Amino acid sequence: MDWLHSFHNWSKLVNSQDLTTPMKNYLRNDPLEDSRIKDFEYEKSQKDLDKAIELDPSELYFHWQRGSLFYAREEYEKAMEEFTTLNGFKPKLVVDKLEQAEAFYNRGLLYQKLGRIENAILDFEKSFNLDPSNDAAKSIMKKLSENI
Repeated sequence: MDWLHSFHNWSKLVNSQDLTTPMKNYLRNDPLEDSRIKDFEYEKSQKDLDKAIELDPSELYFHWQRGSLFYAREEYEKAMEEFTTLNGFKPKLVVDKLEQAEAFYNRGLLYQKLGRIENAILDFEKSFNLDPSNDAAKSIMKKLSENI
């Protein structure tokens, strides 16, 4: 039943009058695809994502997109906050668990970029525990651990 509720909220949001047409078109794509900020203006995208999160704060995908947007704009602390928010959700579905693993991985990359290596290692470990097929997380975790 959770997926049906999420789909209903997704449909309602995509058809909302509060979002710009480019964002609506983007959201109509597969919501589980790898999140990338595509051909949008950053400020307009951020406004749309802020509105989307206001309308449905529990939708993981919007937090994922906003974290990716901040990362693309090199606003690493804001991206860190967004991925931290994302990691605070309790996974309901396998997909949520994989998204959460990816969020820990991305936050690990942010910690690594900011020189917070111990935090990076912990997040790569969490990512790998949620998704044992994530060889990149395992490899980076091992490499960073050897260099401490």
